[in-house]
Amino acid sequence: MATLTTKSLEAGDASDYTHHYGEKHGETATPSITSEFSDQDTKRLVRKIDLHLLPILCILYVCCSLDRSNIGNAKLFGLEADLNLSQSDYSWALSIFYIGYVIFEIPSNMMIKRIRPSTWLSVLVLGWGTICMCMAANSGAPSLLVLRFLLGVAEAGFFPGVVYFFSFWYSGTEIATRVAIFYGSSSIAGASGGLIAYGIGHMDGRAGLDAWRWLFLIEGMPTIVMGLVVYFFLADGPLFAPWLNDTERTHAIQRLERNKFTETNIHAIDWQEVRDGFKDYRIYLLALNHIALVVPAYSMSFLLPTVIKGLGYDTLESQLLTVPLYAFSAMVTVGAAISSDRRRERSTHIALVSAMGVLGFLLVTFLENTVAKYVLLLLALAGSNATAAINLAWASNNTLGKTKQGISSGLILMVGNAGGIISGQMYRNSEAPRYVGSHMGNTGCLALMVVLSLFMRWILTRDNRRLDAFVREAEADPTLWHDTSRVPKVLQLDRNFRYTL
Repeated sequence: MATLTTKSLEAGDASDYTHHYGEKHGETATPSITSEFSDQDTKRLVRKIDLHLLPILCILYVCCSLDRSNIGNAKLFGLEADLNLSQSDYSWALSIFYIGYVIFEIPSNMMIKRIRPSTWLSVLVLGWGTICMCMAANSGAPSLLVLRFLLGVAEAGFFPGVVYFFSFWYSGTEIATRVAIFYGSSSIAGASGGLIAYGIGHMDGRAGLDAWRWLFLIEGMPTIVMGLVVYFFLADGPLFAPWLNDTERTHAIQRLERNKFTETNIHAIDWQEVRDGFKDYRIYLLALNHIALVVPAYSMSFLLPTVIKGLGYDTLESQLLTVPLYAFSAMVTVGAAISSDRRRERSTHIALVSAMGVLGFLLVTFLENTVAKYVLLLLALAGSNATAAINLAWASNNTLGKTKQGISSGLILMVGNAGGIISGQMYRNSEAPRYVGSHMGNTGCLALMVVLSLFMRWILTRDNRRLDAFVREAEADPTLWHDTSRVPKVLQLDRNFRYTL
């Protein structure tokens, strides 16, 4: 078997690769190599992919989460007083991030179809790292608002881009766990952010800089370094991975045939799929689900240190006490996603975890004991954070076609992250120390998720019955498969397709 070099592939010599494996014009042959791959071989291949992708992407998301939410730590270090901000100024500094984020989310996700993922993601990472460091030079509300808006623009394409990028590598039943590990790293960011902020709090006044200015400088620098790492070391897909041999590369591509992964469409935009994505009402239901999870998740990520301080702890203690909360949230996030992948089930996992968050927010609102309220924040934070990965994987499982997958993840995150605008207006100083209104708002959002997830399950169960009914009818009369006006669209793409519940 001839060897194709990564250099030749990067130079655009995909046609040689296509001929090499007998693939032409988007039609994938099935070489005998498939039968040579056992389940154990596949598991080794997936582990190899994990080891080359997940560490880089998780570190990036830690940087992303730190650079987005460190304004909450900066608040406790005197950002508001030093910049003479009103409560409204600060709240809008949180919300305006999501205005930029929402506006540029889908355009950025379309760019990753036109530009190699490693190139586009590195541009985004370098951009938001630079902006984060510029935050240290803030002199007032106008500069803070402008920089927060630009930070939202730069970060807009990262999360949906990575979720979409996972579909270049993983099958539908593997994505939720990977997205959860990736998303769970934001909890690591929350935990490490508290530790970093605790340490930086002791640097207040060093070199004439306030602690909050040091915070933006120190947390922005690693992001810029990681932007360069992405450009040089992140493989754009199985075709471009120098660490896969020819056998592994072929099998990696064949595993993804159901999602129409071919060298001819990896960088092409299928405009029919774009239209299908915008017309699919299921995507909008999942987007509404995402709004309901974003409001509590983001309000807590920005203002958790403030909420903990409201329990009676001082500034540095409040920073440190965020660590156990985020560590527990990370464990629940990954555990729920692994269970969801293994059972190939999404709806009840989302409903149960959200119900846990409802319980946490309800009890923390009305109990008086400080220790009990802190413990209940474990449930509230985990219930807010642990369902995002499952919700996005649910969309990916139920979407055929690379372009439509890109549109669906971008649309869900764009609509969903509008909830970030709401979250920025919560947990205001006027509510301290009990924050009853904000806690109850988060309770309502998570209760809505329970209802929406179970409603979505009912819809998809009904749709699967209709698909099963058509297949039974077609078994009796095979000519029905030739009548495209009667064949459901998803069965035209994959006759074995059924919606994941």
